[in-house]
Amino acid sequence: MIIFDKSDDLFRLKAIDIYDIEDLRLWKNANKQYFFLKTDITPDQQVHWFEHFYTPDDDNHMFVVQEYTQNGYVNVGCMGFRKKEYGLDVYNIMRGVKLKSNYKMFTAFMMMNQYIANNYSGDICCKVLPENPARKWYESLGFEEQYKEEEFVFYRLNKSKIPQFDLEVK
Repeated sequence: MIIFDKSDDLFRLKAIDIYDIEDLRLWKNANKQYFFLKTDITPDQQVHWFEHFYTPDDDNHMFVVQEYTQNGYVNVGCMGFRKKEYGLDVYNIMRGVKLKSNYKMFTAFMMMNQYIANNYSGDICCKVLPENPARKWYESLGFEEQYKEEEFVFYRLNKSKIPQFDLEVK
């Protein structure tokens, strides 16, 4: 699956495949201080996750964010969502590579949130570590703190804050 704004297909979300998982692993390891799992993920562990946990789970959707360059599309970040008992949980939102473009991760993130809102019922939520500086970013995009526990802060997206894109899904 590929999700993009019809007015600009040079920036898009592409459902991950086996060829993308090394980028995800490297980015997650580089940013592990902001995630619940604090240890490095090995290549074998990443393949195991992809084959035994991600692929068979129809309720888990992970995307690479891609920008078009002279060499074709390049993976620059990732993000995902999955169904949970409390709603649709957005997770692993991170930029991996910064290119010299004007594309922003918030655009990709809000495109994904619009896709979720258009295609699924339920709240769009996330759990964030209390010390994660991305909390301010989530709040600036319309995520509202619902409650705080020792291990995480729970946010729910105010769907009225989702900008409207002319999305196409292939």
